[in-house]
Amino acid sequence: MESEVIPVPPDTEYVSCDGGDPVLGHPVVWYPLPTAPGAKAACWYCSRVFVRGT
Repeated sequence: MESEVIPVPPDTEYVSCDGGDPVLGHPVVWYPLPTAPGAKAACWYCSRVFVRGT
């Protein structure tokens, strides 16, 4: 199964993830997003990947 990739604006410092489903999701967790263009942060629970825009 491939991870869901979620693009985020280039000025984003932190991302939050709740699994995307109100019933089958997971607790809300926050991740810092590195400052480099194209930087990634992956959720430990559901493997969603957040990618900083350029």
